[in-house]
Amino acid sequence: MVATALKPRNATTDAERRTRKSLAACYRLLHRFRMTDTINTHIAARVPGAEDCFLINRYGLLFNEITASNLIAVDGAGRSFDGGEANPAGFVIHRAVFRARADAMCSLHTHTRAGIALSILKCGLLPLSQFALYFHGRIGYSDYKHVSGEGDECEEMGRDLAGNSALVLRNHGLLTVGRSIPEAWLLAYYLEKAADVQIAAMACGTELVRPADAEIAGMSKEVDEGFGGRPFGEREWEALVRELDREDPGYAA
Repeated sequence: MVATALKPRNATTDAERRTRKSLAACYRLLHRFRMTDTINTHIAARVPGAEDCFLINRYGLLFNEITASNLIAVDGAGRSFDGGEANPAGFVIHRAVFRARADAMCSLHTHTRAGIALSILKCGLLPLSQFALYFHGRIGYSDYKHVSGEGDECEEMGRDLAGNSALVLRNHGLLTVGRSIPEAWLLAYYLEKAADVQIAAMACGTELVRPADAEIAGMSKEVDEGFGGRPFGEREWEALVRELDREDPGYAA
């Protein structure tokens, strides 16, 4: 699946080129922050102006090998416009997310140690750290299902996501969605940190302190409202991309 090549499209638009560059940067950032699983896991972004078509990594590449030009565009039937193959499970997961969420520009999935540990805890994510507060009232849970990459097996995952910013895939890993690539990236970073902190705190075997309800509710609003007049994740993204441009500029090729 996701191997049939269509005739290449006409030259990509400026908007698609910008999206390709940002998505490639996002893959490189997952590599730099040690949030990868060899060639597995995946990030997808909608192709601007192209209905039911999204960009995803070419299956088999490490995340530090991914560039703007070697990303592939696939349509809703799993056909590639650029040749090459997408991860079949990744394709059906992100297709389900984009079909469930018209507002989502980017969908990001990880299999980290802390994320999988969190996914195994019956209690789920607790509002214990500042990182976790971003997800108060905006995180869903989906029961484990082996994803083979066939048919519409991830439709239930899309329903479980609902209007949330994140989804815990039980016994599997984490997923975040964003109205932009920077937003999806920062949500993934904070969710990973929240999971890591919670696992460490619970391992201490002592009573845990929970912030006041008003503080919990106030922090989560930043995702919708941004900070200092800027969209959520934008400032952090600009700083991280400047670092990539200095130290790992090949992502943009």
